Amino acid sequence: MARLVPLSCALAAWLSLALAAAPARADLPTLARWLSGSFSSAAQADADTNYFDIRLRVVPVWTARTDGPWLYVEQATATAQDKPYRQRVYRLHDGGDGTFTSEVFALPGARRFAGAWRQAQPLAALTPDSLLVREGCAVELRPGADGRFTGGTVGQACASDLRGAAYATSEVTVGPDRIESWDRGFAADGTQAWGATEGGYVFVREPADAPWPLIARAAWLAGTWEMGQPGNVTEEHWQAPRGNAMIAVSRTVAGGRLTWFETVVLRETPTGLVYEAHPSGQPGGSFPAVTVTDSLLVFENLEHDFPQRIGYRRVADGGVAAWIEGGGKRVEFSYRRAEGN
Repeated sequence: MARLVPLSCALAAWLSLALAAAPARADLPTLARWLSGSFSSAAQADADTNYFDIRLRVVPVWTARTDGPWLYVEQATATAQDKPYRQRVYRLHDGGDGTFTSEVFALPGARRFAGAWRQAQPLAALTPDSLLVREGCAVELRPGADGRFTGGTVGQACASDLRGAAYATSEVTVGPDRIESWDRGFAADGTQAWGATEGGYVFVREPADAPWPLIARAAWLAGTWEMGQPGNVTEEHWQAPRGNAMIAVSRTVAGGRLTWFETVVLRETPTGLVYEAHPSGQPGGSFPAVTVTDSLLVFENLEHDFPQRIGYRRVADGGVAAWIEGGGKRVEFSYRRAEGN
């Protein structure tokens, strides 16, 4: 005999499924939350060479104000994340008729704010009245059946003179895990002057602990490195970058005994990369980076007694050449990657 499911249980199960399938509430806080974060078009660039690997950073600013939310936006190529090609401020508001508007503002002297997304209080030195409104460039968004916000600029009122354009348009879709944006410039006769031609960029949300751009350039240090011979070995183990930091532990073992150890924190700050060394548990020193490339890291603190400079260089055989120097003295270390690492 078939069993009957009690109506209350069936109703509860139906409600549970319906709620699980329902899109997130289309409100202003949801839009602001979905817009905020770090995004990358790397997957799209890997699949289609017509697109570049672009990094998009969006962070809330002036959170105590009641006329927002306000967001600070940076876009930069993956290879030049310290030199954003676009910096904007967005102000979001609810139109009350089912539409949400993102007003667009330029920053005076924008270059001096590059990297502000890393700061605890971005743009704290600015106020909205110092911004330059981009007339006609506001984006109007409406929630769709899938819960995502979709829309764009209206008409041809967003002026642009880039590459001979007369005006610019934007088509935008915002979801919980990605932002799709198709920005284009057009000449007065309607011919396209700049922007992608086959469709918009797809910016996928990065994990909250994804490496910051400068610390990501030091990822080649990750792993275990060693030098010496049996009975007298120095090891240096670097964790992979996560968030804004890498951590390393070094040790020297001679004659079966630990003779020296050091902890290092490599940290990306709003002002750059900093090497913090703590030898044998003693108070350490901080060495700001003076060179950061995909194969060379150099840190310097001329106020320190010794060392005053610390360097790591990736060499052709897969090893790492390291050195410390200062006051006319230089000590070099030639590391090879540990077996099985």
